[in-house]
Amino acid sequence: MLIERVPYFNLIFILILLEIYRTDTRAFRSRFPLRDNGVEKNSVTLETDMNFTPGRCVPITFNQTVTKRGCISVKIRNNLCYGTCGSMYIPYGNPLKNNTRKETFFDCRHCIPSRYQLIRLPMYCPGRRRKHRTKRVLLIHDCSCSSRTCYLHSWNKR
Repeated sequence: MLIERVPYFNLIFILILLEIYRTDTRAFRSRFPLRDNGVEKNSVTLETDMNFTPGRCVPITFNQTVTKRGCISVKIRNNLCYGTCGSMYIPYGNPLKNNTRKETFFDCRHCIPSRYQLIRLPMYCPGRRRKHRTKRVLLIHDCSCSSRTCYLHSWNKR
């Protein structure tokens, strides 16, 4: 008689799980995430009227003084990258646990050089044995907002 009740127990258990899924889907899905072709069905969806504007990142010209020990300093015209780029952090799970950091969405955008050139700048060094030397300098031509790897360096400190 016990053998006949076991299939009913499994059926009742499945019906209870389906009822929990139907009534409290958020709690159920957080414990048992459903996947469809490798993509999680309960992923974060932003349904807001946020006006996302692209970041403004521009090169600003300045006079840079290049120095080398024992050499006469040289002034060159260079650019620096200045601007504000949008970044985003969408939490998922507990960020204090190591295994959930990779499930959290990061989009860290920085204002960085997009076109640059590494040049060898000739310098005159009267106080040295070799009077003519070169120093490598990065010349920035253009800047743009670009995504880079983000790090959660402050989570472990708390």
